Amino acid sequence: MLNNLVVPAVRSHETRVRERGLLCLGLCSLLDKSLAEENLTLFMHFFSKGHSALQITALQILTDILNQHGAHLLENNPTLLKVYLKALKSGNKTPEVQAAATVAISKLMLGRVISDSSPVIDDLLKTLVVLYFDPSTSHNQGVRQTLSYFLPVYSFSRKENQDRMRRVALDALHKLFEVHETLDDEGDAETEMVGISTIGAHLIDWTDPRKCYIPGNQLILGDEGAKKAVNGDVHLEFARDLLERLGSSISRKSLHLPSNRNQLTTPPRGRKKTTRTPLPKTPCLSRLHPLHPQSNLHRSLPRHRQQTNRRRHWPECPIQDPRLARQDRKLAERERQR
Repeated sequence: MLNNLVVPAVRSHETRVRERGLLCLGLCSLLDKSLAEENLTLFMHFFSKGHSALQITALQILTDILNQHGAHLLENNPTLLKVYLKALKSGNKTPEVQAAATVAISKLMLGRVISDSSPVIDDLLKTLVVLYFDPSTSHNQGVRQTLSYFLPVYSFSRKENQDRMRRVALDALHKLFEVHETLDDEGDAETEMVGISTIGAHLIDWTDPRKCYIPGNQLILGDEGAKKAVNGDVHLEFARDLLERLGSSISRKSLHLPSNRNQLTTPPRGRKKTTRTPLPKTPCLSRLHPLHPQSNLHRSLPRHRQQTNRRRHWPECPIQDPRLARQDRKLAERERQR
């Protein structure tokens, strides 16, 4: 039956016949482990070359095979996880494939099919966190609903999972911050995104050690003493990672400070050194002699006393006021007439 019906259907050029043949071959692979190992490459080929409906079927078959026959298939086929990563990042072209890949990875991670020692488990978790807050998935309700259940359940189910969430939180937050800055620069009012403070509150909540399930150490809501006795190293490590990231990002270059004090006074190369011409020195009126013609005190005296004092104390004064000169001539004419 397999060779006479299923295999010819998979090789058929008719789209609907090929889809049904692929589904039958996947069901047969669930029954036979050796058959599953032989056809893993075929299923990955259908995902990379097929249309969206065929890609969804291939992802579902691969996920069921991994759940049925164990995680050692991933160790023997390391390129298999790259298929899931590629499917997660295909939201702009095929959002339904992205939703199917989100469900598949959630099953594999909750079932611990993807082991803790896997080299891509951190990348998968970080990608899922970014997708949950990314505004590009705002209209993809399949992704949002799946992640709204998966992320808290995964974080609270094991202490190791919560620690992994702490490790990827900063990278995911940095990625989301870049997305947020891009939206602010573009000024797209139609695209909505939650604030960075809200994202940080979710990450802190998912790494709360009081909510983590520990076998034999179940907390009661009213037991405040047991809550205080919980080990809070996860949040301490989270805070330390955050401070280290902030400290590494602050450098002398980012502050725009010169490394040498001489650079503060040395003009930059390529520019001519400009010299300022000094302003002419003018006497300060407040420091002049009270009887000087420019003194404010001298101007406050009566006019006849100004003339007398000017002749008496400043006979050779270089400053000549034309008004005073006219008054001198008038006084001289009056004295002659007398």
